[in-house]
Amino acid sequence: MSKFRFRFESLLRHRRGLEDSCQRDLAQLIRTRMILHGELRLMQQELHDSKHQMANRLVGHLDVSQIHQFAAASQEVTNRGHQIVRRLADLEGQIEQARKALIGATRDRRVLDRLRERHLVAWQRVQGRRLDLELDEFATQRYVRESHLEMLQS
Repeated sequence: MSKFRFRFESLLRHRRGLEDSCQRDLAQLIRTRMILHGELRLMQQELHDSKHQMANRLVGHLDVSQIHQFAAASQEVTNRGHQIVRRLADLEGQIEQARKALIGATRDRRVLDRLRERHLVAWQRVQGRRLDLELDEFATQRYVRESHLEMLQS
C-alpha cells in the first residue's frame, strides 16, 4: 500500500516554523515586560522604604546633606522609573504587533493543515476503493478457479 504524501508538506513545515518563531518572539517580549514590571515594582518599594527612613531621620537634629542625597537619589529613581514606563509603553505596541503576527501565522498554518486533512481523507477514500477492487478481483479469480476445478472434476 502506498504512503500518503502531501504535496505542500514543505510549505506546511515552513509555516509551522514561522508560527513557532512568532510564538518565541511574543514570549520573549512578554518576558521582557514581566522583568520591567518587576523592576518598576522594586523601584517603587525602594522609594517607599527610603521615604519612610527619611521621615524617621527628620526627628531631632537635621542633616541637610542627607536630605540633599535623598532628594538626588529619589530623583534618579523617579527618572529611571519614567524610562521604564516609556519602555513598557513601546513594548506594549511591539507585543500587540507580535500577537497579530502570531495570529496571522497560525491562520496560515491552519489553512494548510485543513487542506492536508482534506487531501488525506480523499487519499484514504481512493485507497479504500483500490482495496475493494483488489478484493473483488481476488474473489472473482477464486470463483473462476473453483468453478473451473468443478468443471474438470465432473
